[in-house]
Amino acid sequence: MSDTLAYFSGKYLGKHLFSPSISPKKTWEGVAGGFTGAWIMGIGMLYFAGEVHWNWLILSAIISIFNQPGDLIESVIKRSVNKKDSGNLIPGHGGILDRVDSLLTIFPIIYFYQTFT
Repeated sequence: MSDTLAYFSGKYLGKHLFSPSISPKKTWEGVAGGFTGAWIMGIGMLYFAGEVHWNWLILSAIISIFNQPGDLIESVIKRSVNKKDSGNLIPGHGGILDRVDSLLTIFPIIYFYQTFT
């Protein structure tokens, strides 16, 4: 949800570049849209859980913050080998790595959050 809303809000509302040297099309508006998307998913999880689980909202915020570095790391890797896309298995999506790049930074954070709370 975060990546999807980040994409559309950046595409249609984006004016202020986030990190042009690493990811030239990423905008602050897209980052805000991604944060909003993660919160929407967290609120949706609260609704479907049927009771208040504040961990969903906290995890939504953590995910939306720490998915950005994963995306930027993947962009740095692609730029270091002069590739625009990491594959062509999913046409128009930049490759499989673009689908899972956020997980590189999110999974360890979620693990530590769940372990120590």
